[in-house]
Amino acid sequence: MDYARENGIRQLELAVSGENMAAIRCYEREGFHEAGRIPGGFMHDSREIDDIIMVRRIED
Repeated sequence: MDYARENGIRQLELAVSGENMAAIRCYEREGFHEAGRIPGGFMHDSREIDDIIMVRRIED
């Protein structure tokens, strides 16, 4: 966060597997929220898994 703030970055964005609930909860605790979803955006063992797009705004 400090690096982003110091370099004028206003928003952090990430994608996480829709099946990785531990990671989703971790990102939510860090202030991220779901901004969108890509249905079948990730393939694993021949299965389509949604990608969840998460964002966090950087405060001044």
